[in-house]
Amino acid sequence: MKKFLAIIKSLTVTVGLLLALHLNTTSHAQPLRFTKVRVTDEGAIQLQWQSRTNGVYRLEYTAELSDQTVWDVLVDYFPTQGTNTIFLDTGKYWTEPVLPHPKDCALRFYRVIQVGTNSLVPPIVTISNPAPGSVLSGEVTINVSISTTNWIVAVRFFVDGEEVEFGGADDNGNASYTINTTEWPNGPHVIFVVAETAAGTETTGQQSSAQSGAGASALVPVTFSNYISKWYFSLPGFDPSLGETQRITAKFEAYSSWTLSILDEFDTPVRSASGTGFNMQFDWDGRDNHGFETPPGEYQFILSANQTTLPQSLMAAGENLWLSPMMEATLEGKCSYFIEIPPLPPPLDELYGPLPPVEVKIPDSFFEKMLSDRFFQERTGFERPQQGGASQTTQSPRRPPPKPIKGTPGTVGIAWQGHHPDTTSGIPGFNPPANLVGWITLDPNYFLPYGRIKRAGEIANKFEATMKKYKWKTAFNYGDDKLTAAAMRKPSKGGTNLFNYCNIGLLVGHGIRGASQDFLAASTPSLQTYYPVYRTGVNAYDWVRMSEFDFGGGPGGLRWMGIYACNMLYRENALDMWNKGVLPMNLNLHILLAAETSVQMYPEFGRLWASYMNGGEDGIKRTVLESWALASHKVHKEVKPSHDVIMSSAYWPNCVNDKLLSYTPNDSDDPSEIRFRRVKVWPTFQMLE
Repeated sequence: MKKFLAIIKSLTVTVGLLLALHLNTTSHAQPLRFTKVRVTDEGAIQLQWQSRTNGVYRLEYTAELSDQTVWDVLVDYFPTQGTNTIFLDTGKYWTEPVLPHPKDCALRFYRVIQVGTNSLVPPIVTISNPAPGSVLSGEVTINVSISTTNWIVAVRFFVDGEEVEFGGADDNGNASYTINTTEWPNGPHVIFVVAETAAGTETTGQQSSAQSGAGASALVPVTFSNYISKWYFSLPGFDPSLGETQRITAKFEAYSSWTLSILDEFDTPVRSASGTGFNMQFDWDGRDNHGFETPPGEYQFILSANQTTLPQSLMAAGENLWLSPMMEATLEGKCSYFIEIPPLPPPLDELYGPLPPVEVKIPDSFFEKMLSDRFFQERTGFERPQQGGASQTTQSPRRPPPKPIKGTPGTVGIAWQGHHPDTTSGIPGFNPPANLVGWITLDPNYFLPYGRIKRAGEIANKFEATMKKYKWKTAFNYGDDKLTAAAMRKPSKGGTNLFNYCNIGLLVGHGIRGASQDFLAASTPSLQTYYPVYRTGVNAYDWVRMSEFDFGGGPGGLRWMGIYACNMLYRENALDMWNKGVLPMNLNLHILLAAETSVQMYPEFGRLWASYMNGGEDGIKRTVLESWALASHKVHKEVKPSHDVIMSSAYWPNCVNDKLLSYTPNDSDDPSEIRFRRVKVWPTFQMLE
């Protein structure tokens, strides 16, 4: 196999061996070629590779090469952009372990693999704003339209190959996202959008027919031109309790007086800082102006800079001021400058020899600004700027989205099962739940076991990954054989109340309703719903009855619990449990979210629920209840099942408007006050109760 190698080294980062592989099932590995590798001035690594029409790629990385090298996925299922495809590595703060930004690593090796081609016709992705060649400043909205006959699963927005956000499209295939251009260096950039699509169905009693596809827009070249640029936050959200400090920096086009204001969720200023210079830096330790610790939550950052007079002391010292290579080259009338590359360590220096200097082009905006403002006198340095010169105010940093978050919003707990045995006519030993005498009658009366849910893990893991992007932490994630019935049951039923060790929980798997009274679930017989737990090699289910859960409070402070499985709050059964006081929600649980009917096990449900709650899907932070229904609506309107789909949730009255970061504890101790929210999500979206 031929290997293509490129090494780039700056003061802070080394890019190592680069491999490009084309894999398929009918031929040996065929080489692809990296066409360009670039270290940005932020220390990120931009990779460009030779690509093929309709190809889909996986980009992988490793920290070292050896005989037992293990490659980790940097980006999966990335569609071609034509004959040349771009991606920017800025790290992944939401993974376990965290993948640091390349500037914080000594070595990183990459390889790209063509994993196949679209199984669906790629969508046509068109950016209508901004127009190619635009000069942009401040906040800019990227508008895109997607044309496809399939479901638009996700829309991902990129600047220079860096994914800045993902969300969804409306019913007409339109999507938008607003970037803050002050968060990038001034100069040329490229914008593009990737749309992911899907088709098919999968749920209890059905064979999976899921297919996926993706397509990318054309690259849109633009120029960012701001008085404030490179507005940078050192951490994607920070937690002072862990010793973290948020370092905020920015560059100005001229000597400026600057002010930074930090506001809480009520728009009350809690911390401010000011200074003068060609740039700013402020380290926020999470305390207010009086030295007191501020509470965790979302904060707004507003930075203003105004061109002002350079101090006399600096002007007099103009001859001795150090000028950056860019400034020196601009004063000499050059359009670029060169950076000398330090020698490679042996034995690489012997193998590859000295590396040539790297040419860095000067952005036109910087060149023009230097000439028009005449910052420097011909020989002695700075010319005195005039009062009341250029200025700019910027706010709403969102690269990446969690930057306004201080502390940890909370913890998530995830459990799922999808590895049930496949069968068409049943397997001996898999019986319905036992009753005091005989067996519970289940409805529908499918053959047991129920068969695999191929996407259960994807639903759960995408929920976890999306929540972590917004700085939520994982309390646990148990799948397949790692999940036991005993872990989920309450102590009085021999369990450990697993989900009460997190703030928000998601359980994914099969669900079914009972059509006969259950005499074993509680002291009072009731109509129950059931979650079957399977263990590899055991021909039997361990059925967890709905009333064997006890959701709410506990060591983790469980507030919201979602069960994405069929029938778990079936109308007749839910009302019977409510009437008899055996619903599995105690006084501390705010909302229990579930389904009344069968649901489709599509991999995007978990991501959509998390995205709607955090404001990523459509830019609005929805309530927990609303997000649950909207996520299901988006899944099922594309899957188009042959039956009605109804989501049902139980909640305490004053928790109905709960959002992830603003919620109201239950103040009732009367279970009869629990209310139900029923929403038909397919074929129409309709509030039933």
